[in-house]
Amino acid sequence: MKLIWADSAEADLYSIADYYAQRDADLPDEILGRIIAAPLILLDQPRLGTLVELDLRKWAVRHTPFVLLYRTDDASVEVARVIHTASNWLSG
Repeated sequence: MKLIWADSAEADLYSIADYYAQRDADLPDEILGRIIAAPLILLDQPRLGTLVELDLRKWAVRHTPFVLLYRTDDASVEVARVIHTASNWLSG
């Protein structure tokens, strides 16, 4: 199984890093490390996440306020977005 980060998810990572770097120089490394490690379990168990739309699942990133929105098929797990839990991520 292959892990893919969509362009939109990569953009989310950059935004998260920028935001936390303004607060504490060490926070981006810590938070991004947790985010990047979070989908690894999905490579073995891709349907662990909660189904939120027809082909979209969510997976919480432990010890952060973020969830991964992802899609899966027989060959890959694609992280579509990295979303803060306080955002209205299912609208629009």
